[in-house]
Amino acid sequence: MYSRTFTVGVEPSWESFFGSTDRTVVEQHCREQGTDFEWLDHETLQVRTRCPAVIRHPLTGERAFFNQLQLHHPYCLGEEMREDLLDMFGADRLPRLVSYGDSTPIEDDIMALVGQAYEDCAVRFDWRKGDVAMLDNMLVAHARDPYEEPRLIVVAMGEMTARGDVWQSE
Repeated sequence: MYSRTFTVGVEPSWESFFGSTDRTVVEQHCREQGTDFEWLDHETLQVRTRCPAVIRHPLTGERAFFNQLQLHHPYCLGEEMREDLLDMFGADRLPRLVSYGDSTPIEDDIMALVGQAYEDCAVRFDWRKGDVAMLDNMLVAHARDPYEEPRLIVVAMGEMTARGDVWQSE
């Protein structure tokens, strides 16, 4: 489950994220997308979406671990930032959070195991001027290793895929 808490002073605001200052418009959008929402106070919105961790690729049918687990779990922030955010917001109001589908926290040792699996599968190579990398974002988890030289990044998007096209139960 992905949770996002929109708190005043923390970007983005719920207004900019949803493109509306009308709470009823935001609530209707959440309902249409199957996203749970709760106003924690007058200005703080929390949204929660249950998603599968593994989906089938819409063209190849391959099973893919396709999610943003490492982007949203506090374990991946580094100890100092993690402690600061927990002190500022508390565990239930972090700007971004991922948990099991029943809202149970994903244990740090599980996150370490996921991180190790990514590292074990990593493919690295020495970049040379003129190199181009093309990948299918659903089948390849692209790394966050630092790159220190100037570079041009071009992103090309194919057809959008709706949740129902890839979220199949096994």
